[in-house]
Amino acid sequence: MSITMKEIAVLAGVSQGTVDRVFHDRGGVSKKTKEKILRIAKENNYQHNIYARALVNSNKKYKIGIVLNSIGNDFFINVIKGIKEAALKHQNDGIEIIIEEMKGYNPLSQIKLIDKLLDKTIDSLILTPINDPLIIDYLDKLEVPLITLNSDIDVRKIAFIGCDYYQNGQMAGDLALLLKDAKNILIVTGNVKQDGHKSRIEGFKERLEGKDIEIDILENQDDNLESYKIVKNHLEKNKVDLVYFNAGGIKGGIKAIKESNQNPEIITVDETVEVINAVKDKTVLATISQQPFKQGFKSVDTMVKYLLFHIKPNNRELYIENSIKSYSSKFEEEAE
Repeated sequence: MSITMKEIAVLAGVSQGTVDRVFHDRGGVSKKTKEKILRIAKENNYQHNIYARALVNSNKKYKIGIVLNSIGNDFFINVIKGIKEAALKHQNDGIEIIIEEMKGYNPLSQIKLIDKLLDKTIDSLILTPINDPLIIDYLDKLEVPLITLNSDIDVRKIAFIGCDYYQNGQMAGDLALLLKDAKNILIVTGNVKQDGHKSRIEGFKERLEGKDIEIDILENQDDNLESYKIVKNHLEKNKVDLVYFNAGGIKGGIKAIKESNQNPEIITVDETVEVINAVKDKTVLATISQQPFKQGFKSVDTMVKYLLFHIKPNNRELYIENSIKSYSSKFEEEAE
């Protein structure tokens, strides 16, 4: 049963008449009290046409600008689906979403896209930031509320929404340890300036510390063609027992492995169509998912609550759970 107008009045510490004035936009109520009443109604899912009208009348239209390093990286397909689903949820709250996409990790390109959004008078920004001094300095001077998505950076912000990447890497490391013959490991990452990619590497290496294992690291800029080239070249010159793809460009890397004269085990991240198919046919032993849809949805939902009601999350780091998906019995065999 939904909350009543009388209960809202009690929670807000005002009369029922004051609540009624707010919902009918009659004036005579302080801005602070008005925001408090609307916040309580929103938090308790108060359903009434006068409340909906009050939101429309009392709040301006808000533009949320979003910049994603998503071109060529299928992981972001589900991130964007989550963003759009959250936008649909808030379609009656005066929210407009503007998405700008880029390829790779050029800080100047990212700044250019943010400037483009600022020219459109956005009220807030959701960003997959590049960990670069230029970006850090730029964001520290930013005057609109910021949420970092999928990758974090040390700047002022409302929240970071993504997975615990260090833990994500540790989980991959634990899987690698179960493969007792994996002594030569290749890590294929996107870009070490991307906080999530770097943290995964650190978590992975921490689990393997002190073991007689050689680890090489290559960057593919989340690009399938680049991934194909660097993996192909490495396999032609080096023995590899395990390849750990911890970012984008997985499809190209797997293609290079299949064309090589080696048969290394493969651990990946995420749940793109190619990855899930490769897990099902056991080309990939396991993938570690960070639930991209939830990340996209949560980023917009959190920003809307801040814009409408100035509600910040209790924790500035909102982690989405990591999960392992595998159809292989290899790990069970190795553990015996």
